[in-house]
Amino acid sequence: MNYQHHYLSPPGNKKATATFTRYLLAATIVSLTLFGCAADRMHKEGIELMNQGQVEEGLDKLKEAIKNDPDNLTYRADLIQK
Repeated sequence: MNYQHHYLSPPGNKKATATFTRYLLAATIVSLTLFGCAADRMHKEGIELMNQGQVEEGLDKLKEAIKNDPDNLTYRADLIQK
């Protein structure tokens, strides 16, 4: 087979494996960063809505933040306290 891109090389090619691993790591970091940003935004919006008296909308935003970042204990604590 003629592979035109080194990241499409057959298994066992160390250079291809290293390149694929770098691409996968970069994609993972970007994904986690985007989810973290989205969760943070949802959390801030939820707190602000609740401070404005829009409790149901605020709770929905806090739940969305937790959905995007389920390991964040601050988000969970704020949901429980509100």
